[in-house]
Amino acid sequence: MAGAGWKTPYVDEDLPPDVIAYRAVNPREVEWDHLDIRGVPRMQSRVFQSQTPGAALERGYPAPAMSVALSHVLADQGESFERVLDGRDDSYGIAAITVAAIRRVSPPLGIQVAPEMDAPWHAIVFNPANLKISKPQRLGMRDAAELIRTPRRI
Repeated sequence: MAGAGWKTPYVDEDLPPDVIAYRAVNPREVEWDHLDIRGVPRMQSRVFQSQTPGAALERGYPAPAMSVALSHVLADQGESFERVLDGRDDSYGIAAITVAAIRRVSPPLGIQVAPEMDAPWHAIVFNPANLKISKPQRLGMRDAAELIRTPRRI
């Protein structure tokens, strides 16, 4: 943990609350035996965990964060939300959560637009109060998110 002296290197950007953030869901991160009333399995909170510090540095980020794809940028580019699955096999699913819901978790998370060469819709979600996204924050996002494409059970 970073502790009280932690200062995030990221900038929380002013995004409209109705923008949707999409996240790839590994089929191993789904509770297949815990179905909602629609028969959709529940995601594990680790779907919404930040990278390790080492993984963040490998991607060129100064601190852990969680990658998402932003709906409004995808739409502007004429792309589908399924682009979040680029480079993954067809067993992956997709979670959707609004910017408003991300900001409602306690303590609130920040979002920074972070376009990449092959993914201009890329953004990162980060914890401005600590080095990584906490378990309560991950649970809050999980409970607010919707599994819009169910992974294929493997």
